[in-house]
Amino acid sequence: MEILGILLTPVVEISKCLLVPIRQQIGCCFHYHKNVRGLRAEMVELVRIRGAIRNRADEARRKGETIDFTVEEWFKKVDEIESDVKKKLDDHVEDDKRICSSSGCFPDLGSRCRLNEEAIEKMAVVRELQKHGTFSSVSHLGPPPSIDQTLTGCFEPFESTKSAMAQVMAALDNNEVDIIGVFGIGGIGKTTLMMEVAKQAKREQIFDEVVMTTVSHNLHMEKLQTEIAEQLGLKLDETSLFVRALRLATRLKLEKKVLIILDDVWERIELVQVGIPHGAEHCGCKIVVTTRSEDVCNEMDCKSSINVKVLNADDSWKLFKRFAGNIVDSPTLHTVAKKVAQEAGGLPIVLVTLGRALRNKEPLRWSEALKALRTSKHEEIKGMNEKVFSCIKLSFDYIQSEEAKFCFLYCSVFPEDYDISAENLVMYLVGEGFFANLETLDERRNRVHAIIDSLKASCLLLCSEIEGYVKMHDVVRDVAIAIASSDSYGFMIKAGLELRYFPQVENSKSVRRFSLIKSKVYKYPDRMEFPELRALLMQCGQFVVNIPNDFFTGLKALKVLDLKGHSGILPTSIKCLTNLRTLCIHGGSLKQASILGELANLEILSLKQSSLDVFPVEIRRLTNLRVLDLRLRRSHQYSSYDDVTVPPNVISGLRKLEEMYLGKSFTRWEVEELSRRSFANLAEVASLDHLTTLEIHIRDYNCFFVDFISPLQNLMNFKIEVSANTYDSEPSKARRLVVDMRDDSGGLPKRIGSWARVLLKRTEQLHLKNWKGLQNVEQLYEEGFNPLAWLHIFNCGASNLRHPLSQIQIIELMVADPYM
Repeated sequence: MEILGILLTPVVEISKCLLVPIRQQIGCCFHYHKNVRGLRAEMVELVRIRGAIRNRADEARRKGETIDFTVEEWFKKVDEIESDVKKKLDDHVEDDKRICSSSGCFPDLGSRCRLNEEAIEKMAVVRELQKHGTFSSVSHLGPPPSIDQTLTGCFEPFESTKSAMAQVMAALDNNEVDIIGVFGIGGIGKTTLMMEVAKQAKREQIFDEVVMTTVSHNLHMEKLQTEIAEQLGLKLDETSLFVRALRLATRLKLEKKVLIILDDVWERIELVQVGIPHGAEHCGCKIVVTTRSEDVCNEMDCKSSINVKVLNADDSWKLFKRFAGNIVDSPTLHTVAKKVAQEAGGLPIVLVTLGRALRNKEPLRWSEALKALRTSKHEEIKGMNEKVFSCIKLSFDYIQSEEAKFCFLYCSVFPEDYDISAENLVMYLVGEGFFANLETLDERRNRVHAIIDSLKASCLLLCSEIEGYVKMHDVVRDVAIAIASSDSYGFMIKAGLELRYFPQVENSKSVRRFSLIKSKVYKYPDRMEFPELRALLMQCGQFVVNIPNDFFTGLKALKVLDLKGHSGILPTSIKCLTNLRTLCIHGGSLKQASILGELANLEILSLKQSSLDVFPVEIRRLTNLRVLDLRLRRSHQYSSYDDVTVPPNVISGLRKLEEMYLGKSFTRWEVEELSRRSFANLAEVASLDHLTTLEIHIRDYNCFFVDFISPLQNLMNFKIEVSANTYDSEPSKARRLVVDMRDDSGGLPKRIGSWARVLLKRTEQLHLKNWKGLQNVEQLYEEGFNPLAWLHIFNCGASNLRHPLSQIQIIELMVADPYM
């Protein structure tokens, strides 16, 4: 037995050594398919997570944001593991095919064990990536767009501009020059030239950063600092100019080479106060100053001053021909057109303006224009020579109507580089009594917009980046002010200035239009004595001084009064302005609003964003009123819109009213006609036969089913909300109707009201909310919704949207509102 034990012991031990790895391989083979399936499932989940994060990243890119580096790296790792896992899974499929195709063939245990281990290993990597794929944010606000991505507009490399550009580039390459001055007459094209220089400098990587900003006539240090900082991706939250300058200088010193272009400089700027280091403080920082005066270059200590000269004869003719048209080459016009172009003095803005003014005109008009150019004499305007003024004046003289001329001149009453609201021009011109031959206010507004389009086509006005606004070139504005200030027009323009005292006037009788728009006036006189004054424009910014109580006593002829921004109490002397036709008080405190009833000739009354404690019943006396804007402000954030109501029999007395904007200021309206009422009835609104525009909010949804004798047949523009709640909606020019039947569980109690049927035919945006009993939108109006382009249905029973609604561009069906 001992001998047998001695013989068997080694055999047993050897068997143990062999069986352990065999058992492990069999175990691997047993778990292999389970782990492969697990890897495939985990990879599917990871791909889903990547898709969600990629959607967020794509949305961020569309907003102009930069994707975080960690997110980009995560995407890269996911893509790599996806490729690797796909290869491993393909190997698994091939291995299974091999086994199935070989009869009696068993899997290679070693291969299976290796694949199993790799599957476990890859699964751990996939799960780790899933864990790291929970990003709270995927992007951040990137740096502002580089200036080389902007458009330079009509830049053309004429001889003079090419020469000036070459000199600027040479000065930028000179290490001894840190400040460069570029000067020339207004309208010569300095700004366009410098935009091209900035693009080239950035494109050729001459500078790490290029910043360009407009200084303008009235230097606003805080605004200047902010514009420079924003282009560098820096946010300045401090109020101290000194601290802001230190922060800006610190940021600029981080750049090895930086170019700063200060456009339209009128006087010396202390660069240290702005926060622009140069010279010994930062030898890599170069500054270019554009100005109309060489004296400013000297005041700014420019090491190099470059004069942008006018175009030569050949280049002037090319530019002039481009805007006057090829007709200038015709035998009947060629000689006189050449002489007209020569009289333009080679100034690009004049060539463009004059070319457009004479385009498609008969030969006689060209001869008259040439004679006017040669004989016209005017006082010299700072920064312009006599020829420049005469050319702009000639374009003004070619404006066809007196109304268009006043529209042009009214554009000069605003500060320099100001975005001018077309609606302001409408109120001023209509208030003065222009367009009396046109019957409705809408026709007059359309006429003003047509005039604006004509002035823009003649380059007398420029497009603004804001819809509904225009701008005026500073050279053209200078000429316009000179024209407007003449005795023929009687304008006195002191806009955008800081005035310690109210402007003194030698002959007050000669002033018929007075502008103090955006000017700081530290003290007003107790009384104004301007017997012929027709328009007083006193829009103010953040700086407000109370107007004396007797201030308006001596302005008996006043027709237009603009007090936008004056938050003080309304002077009682305003009741003396019995000839007033336009009154704008935006943001004012109307504690004595009853005095407005004395202004019997008023046609436009705008009290937008003003505060009103009690609705003045006296407004019923304003029987000539055409526009009433009472979109008031709430006294505080959580106050109700129902604090003030419209008394009965007030609205119905405004028989000439064409536009009424109440917004959410007055929401309580009587629906049924009652003998004794606490506030106004909707029938009063419907009775206004001339009403074409209405913005109103009505709390009681029962009004939707009421018939009126006059169902708003002439209403063409409207924003009407029928709801117990107030919703903040995006600004829109579309005709909008909102109907919220909250707490209504039944169907239509009866046929909808006559006024609703009329407006549904004209509605472009329709919102239906909380109307459980509405099963078919066509129930509302059987004749269809022809102009309807946007339909929003929330929490309604409506589901049948058949062919009659096929023209709708946007349909939103919502079961729950996340904002309610």
